[in-house]
Amino acid sequence: MENQQPKFELKEIQIEEKREKWDEKMAQMLKPDVYGYVLDEKIRETIVALNLLEINTTQSDQGNYSDSPWIQFEATAPENYYVGESELRAKVLEQKKLQPEVMDESSSFFDRSTQVDVWADSRDELMKNQAKYTPEFLKYLEDTQKMVEKMQSLIDEYYSYKTNLENEKMKIKITYPYADPHYASYLKQLPLLTISVSEDSKSEDERKLIVLQTQAEFLKFTEYLKSKYFQKE
Repeated sequence: MENQQPKFELKEIQIEEKREKWDEKMAQMLKPDVYGYVLDEKIRETIVALNLLEINTTQSDQGNYSDSPWIQFEATAPENYYVGESELRAKVLEQKKLQPEVMDESSSFFDRSTQVDVWADSRDELMKNQAKYTPEFLKYLEDTQKMVEKMQSLIDEYYSYKTNLENEKMKIKITYPYADPHYASYLKQLPLLTISVSEDSKSEDERKLIVLQTQAEFLKFTEYLKSKYFQKE
């Protein structure tokens, strides 16, 4: 009779599988997007960890254009929010004398601003006519809310280990600072993971210091997320 494999070895195999998934996800993040941009280096591991913890991210910045890193997250949005949207979108394209390829991100004719305008025109018209949401969009709303709750749970657990938080203003939180134009009429606002910093005017040196401080807090949070992902089951 063969000896059973020790339980701890099975766990090591699971950890190795997680490392492989981590490396695969990181390789994806190093590929340029449709606009030729590569994910910011100082927020890359945060995005990878969140994605592997089943939190879908859509936009981010490491602090290049703000005083803090930020990450927008939401469930994967469906193509159609309203019943009849595909048909109306085709009519809008025809009225504007545009080819369908301008809406296709894999096409060389893709144009982001045109895509957003066509989405908005179609959805605004359907909203005015009180069209029904598609089942896929209702599922998207539900999944996004679950994602918000999961993210808040991760934040709460992370800060439960930090009994002496040096600066409350440096605390990571979920905010809703703006609404993306192509969602404005349909979702109140999209969730953002960031550190809310005072809007008071700052010198360039003060701003650089704040960016470094907020990046340092995101780095600590990322280490927690990584340990959460790699912890043995």
